[in-house]
Amino acid sequence: MDNLSIRFVFDRRNGLAKGKTVAPLHIEVRQDKSTKRILKPTGIKLKSSEFTPKNGFTCKNHPNASTITAKAHRIFRDI
Repeated sequence: MDNLSIRFVFDRRNGLAKGKTVAPLHIEVRQDKSTKRILKPTGIKLKSSEFTPKNGFTCKNHPNASTITAKAHRIFRDI
């Protein structure tokens, strides 16, 4: 398990550029030195103004920002 790379991926299909208002947040799991990846959906959809890559992921400018951030980090820890 030491050779896994895990990170948050926001708007991986560039949906915001295609005119949508919200985009999903995924968790990418990749084995080191490999091009294969697994994307785990979190079920969280955010606007671009609500996403910040600080500390992996932090939600901002949202009424439930702390709850959304905690939910995403809980899923991240479970992986």
